[in-house]
Amino acid sequence: MKKLILTCLGLGMLTATSFAQMRFGGEVGLNISNVNISPSTGTTLKSAMGARIGAIADFSITDAISIQPGVMFSMLGYKDDAGTNSLNYIQIPININYKFEVGPGKLFLGLTPYFGYAMSGKNSDGSSVTFGSNPTDIKAIDFGVGVNAGYELPMGLLFRAGYDYGMGNLTNISGATINNTNIHISVGYLFGGSN
Repeated sequence: MKKLILTCLGLGMLTATSFAQMRFGGEVGLNISNVNISPSTGTTLKSAMGARIGAIADFSITDAISIQPGVMFSMLGYKDDAGTNSLNYIQIPININYKFEVGPGKLFLGLTPYFGYAMSGKNSDGSSVTFGSNPTDIKAIDFGVGVNAGYELPMGLLFRAGYDYGMGNLTNISGATINNTNIHISVGYLFGGSN
């Protein structure tokens, strides 16, 4: 799976770099995340907030279509009766956006497949999350798909909101599933000319 994802990313970047319009920048924002657990444990789960920060690029395929890969540090998690459970991910989102002119800038809408790797985490009791294949461990690899929408000004300033749904099962318990969900909002800046 890792080799396939890295190969796809490499081919995507190679293809994208053949186009003239390339811009790079950064993005910072807020995650409002939770998890879906099945079967239900009967515990009420609430959303947790975390930071989202990283580097982004923009490769214009046409005037209307662009690919925006990124590398983000992303704090996800949820709250239960005992406190906050958190996981800190390195995520690679690939925004595939359609842009159209609205006012002085461009509105964009798109799909976002992503890959994530959990680096660390804390359980609600204060203990560190362990990663592995044991029933009490969490799987470090996550992947999923999302949608994003936003607005970009000619100077390169952009505003984005999105929703991601994790398709990777984080638990090793047979017959159970835990999936990440995340609403995120962010602001970013792309250097290198107008879109």
